[in-house]
Amino acid sequence: NHVSLASRIGGLDDRSAVRILHAVAQPKLRAAGSEPVWTPDLGRALCAEFDVAAARVAAEPGELARQTLMLLAEDPANAEPIAALVSGPAPERFDLGAVSGTLLITAVLFALQSHIEFERDKQGHWSFKFKKTPTKDSIITPLIRRLVSLISGGPP
Repeated sequence: NHVSLASRIGGLDDRSAVRILHAVAQPKLRAAGSEPVWTPDLGRALCAEFDVAAARVAAEPGELARQTLMLLAEDPANAEPIAALVSGPAPERFDLGAVSGTLLITAVLFALQSHIEFERDKQGHWSFKFKKTPTKDSIITPLIRRLVSLISGGPP
C-alpha cells in the first residue's frame, strides 16, 4: 500500500534513491520526446509561486531523489514500478557519480510537471496550475526548496 511504499522510499540510502529515480525517469523522459529544462527565471518563478525561502546549505541529491520518488509514487502508474525497484535487489554496480546533476534536475522537473502545469506567456512570465493536487501538501514545496537549493548550492 501507499503508506508502506512511502516508508520504504524514505528508508532508501542515497545511492539507491538516485538509482531508482534514474531507472523510473529515464524511459519516461525518452518517451516524452523533450525534457524539461531548468532556467534561472523558472527557478525564480517557482520560488515566488510556492513561497520558497532561501536555503542555508545545498540539498543532498539522495534526499531530493527520495522526495521526488514519493511524488511520483502518488500516481498508480508509477507506484508499481517504484515498489518493484525498491523491493528488488540492487544492481551489483551503480555509479552514483555517473548520474549527473542535470539528470537529477530533469527528473525532478518531470515529476513536478506530473502535478503542475508550467506555462510561459509571450512576455516570458511563468505561471503554474495544479493538474492534480498531491495527497500530502508537504511534498511539493519542500521538493521545490530542495531543487533550488541543489542548483544554487545554497540560497535560491
